[in-house]
Amino acid sequence: MNLNYAYWSAPARKTKTSKIISDLEMFSLCLSTLTNKELLNSKSTLFTDSFFYRYLRELDLEWIWESINTTQLDQFENLNSNISPQIYKTLGKCYVIANMPMPAFFSDHDFILGERIPKNLLNKDLLFSHLEENDDNNDAYFNTFEEYKTALNISEQNWDHPSILNISFIYLNNKTLQKRYSDSLDNLIPNLPNEIHEKEWNKFLLLPDQRLFSAITNSSSFNIQNLMNKIFLSYSGESTFETVEKNAEFTLKNVTHLWGSKNKIASSKALTKKVILDLWTKHQSLLNKDTKNLFLNNAFIKKYISHE
Repeated sequence: MNLNYAYWSAPARKTKTSKIISDLEMFSLCLSTLTNKELLNSKSTLFTDSFFYRYLRELDLEWIWESINTTQLDQFENLNSNISPQIYKTLGKCYVIANMPMPAFFSDHDFILGERIPKNLLNKDLLFSHLEENDDNNDAYFNTFEEYKTALNISEQNWDHPSILNISFIYLNNKTLQKRYSDSLDNLIPNLPNEIHEKEWNKFLLLPDQRLFSAITNSSSFNIQNLMNKIFLSYSGESTFETVEKNAEFTLKNVTHLWGSKNKIASSKALTKKVILDLWTKHQSLLNKDTKNLFLNNAFIKKYISHE
């Protein structure tokens, strides 16, 4: 069973940032891959574009993945050149999830497991990270069907549901579910607006991502389950997790997910170095000796971690 990642560099390239990826995200992508595939006993594939692949080769880090696919995201970008990657930063990820061979795991590049997932859970159609509250006070989403209908002029999906599925980490094992998502994504992309005030970007950013994914699984017969018995609440700029009784069978522990904090961390060299060291300290014991030595001997990694 494969473990998949996606890094679409267009959002960084089109905003003319100094780097195609921050050092923090580069490190977390590598550590996440090495750690997660060890815990999942999987081989890994990175779906990316030619620009980022060249950067990986410059850093001599392409060995981390058993395979790297640049065809899909190169084609996706060429076919959707009218879409603003600055707004829809996760579209590359969405396209990969909609088209990857199954069954498979998919992980965001800042999501790192801390333990194995029980094999008995792999009979589910979908495993997903955790829930997010869909509330009138949560400004990260449109909250009603009418708002989506007005914004996008589409009506196929049932957008009204109480909770959003966070899909920073998933296990997908149902072709019907994937096809429904793929078809819905294909219908949605031509309707995505590009002329949006920056204050409204958040509401559209995750629209083709976990908002659409939640809509297609709402009121359905799919066998889905969250991996953490947490629900994420974000009101008036304040965010917190609360425990919910959604998963008595199993809940993941010791997970690292940098989430929105990674942008703030990456803006500070000192904070970047501290967090990279913290990530390494927390997860290095999960790597085998040969992998650890190979990783620590890399010139990019040596900038942040000394090989003792």
